[in-house]
Amino acid sequence: MSDNSNLQSYLFTVELDGIETARFQKCEGLEAETQVLEIEEGGGAVHHFTGRTRYPNLILEKGISDNNELFSWYKNYLVEEKVERKSGAIVLKDSEGNEIKRWNFFRAMPCRWICPKLDCSCSSTFALERIEIAHEGIEVDNDTAPVESYETTGPGTIEIETQPRYFNQRDFSESFGNNFGNNACAATSLLNEVSEQYTRNTGLQMTDAQAEQAMTAAVESGSVSANNANVNNWERAANDMWSTTGENGSFSYGGDNPTSTIYAEDANSDGVPEHFTNSNGDGTYHDPWNGETGTVGDTHLQESGLGPTRTLTYSPDGE
Repeated sequence: MSDNSNLQSYLFTVELDGIETARFQKCEGLEAETQVLEIEEGGGAVHHFTGRTRYPNLILEKGISDNNELFSWYKNYLVEEKVERKSGAIVLKDSEGNEIKRWNFFRAMPCRWICPKLDCSCSSTFALERIEIAHEGIEVDNDTAPVESYETTGPGTIEIETQPRYFNQRDFSESFGNNFGNNACAATSLLNEVSEQYTRNTGLQMTDAQAEQAMTAAVESGSVSANNANVNNWERAANDMWSTTGENGSFSYGGDNPTSTIYAEDANSDGVPEHFTNSNGDGTYHDPWNGETGTVGDTHLQESGLGPTRTLTYSPDGE
């Protein structure tokens, strides 16, 4: 292990898709901030819950060189309207060139390029250019998302299965209003099924930014109501959300062998669902109101054959 006395903040490199790009002199934006939500009870007690985690853009600064790789990446996005997302890393090294720590970032896209200021009166100032990169999450030292299952594939080999990300309906109160968040059990359950399929396809967890983008797409199209989060068309809403992931395939409502099941909870036994939750496929459900896992038989959840559920079938393109 390298001696920490050799660590210097300027000894870092930038990788994109595993390839080291031009050397940079400055990096800003290695941050993450989690919102804290306060909910006050009638008696005055205040409870704190975690909200969305946001990641600021990375800002990289370097001297002018003949390496135009990053600008070409941005130009494709700006001129040709072609979004090419890349994953990368900021890698810290010691004075001997050994890697000490890395900050991996995912699904990145360049969003701003700043040309160096050209001024003949600044004869002692280096010409510096900056590029700003938006991304959807940071992991430190190759940490992966929390996992719960492991499958041994051979002697000394462990394959890690990433668990899908499930969101809670009040996560969307900040962006769409409290009335939306308080009533978004159906829309959030649908988003969770989209998130589950995204993880099946990619092996990655959906991020907060992706979830908000997906929900926004459904709201803007009208498949989810902007005021009360009502799902007006389940199939269209699922495909509106799915279209933002960049993955192929589509959802159809129902089907003989559905890939997604959403339970309708009829607490009043009047045939009208008051709440929606996600089937975990094992007799349990995820409640988007509080994030808890429960047993189907302990509630008024209506399983297939006993009452209305909302089922979807995912089909990859060409199949």
